[in-house]
Amino acid sequence: MPLATGAATNAPDVTSQAALQAVLDDRAGWDADALRVLKSFTPQSTFSDIVKAMHRYHVHHIYVVGAEGHPIGVVSNRDVIREILNII
Repeated sequence: MPLATGAATNAPDVTSQAALQAVLDDRAGWDADALRVLKSFTPQSTFSDIVKAMHRYHVHHIYVVGAEGHPIGVVSNRDVIREILNII
């Protein structure tokens, strides 16, 4: 299936049930360390560490958690792009 104009070339193909299941299986294969890392970002975490985790684990959002472990915010790939554009 050809990509639409402007579509991201690295986006997973989820046009079929089998392709969607493959993406879900890939995410389900994360080890305990990956899940611990993705749940451990606090307001004191550096932006650099969050961006590195997004890249390493192929995620588009990282939740920031408060002292009780409840989500208090989110950093998205759009936030990353905005920060890059602010420095160039």
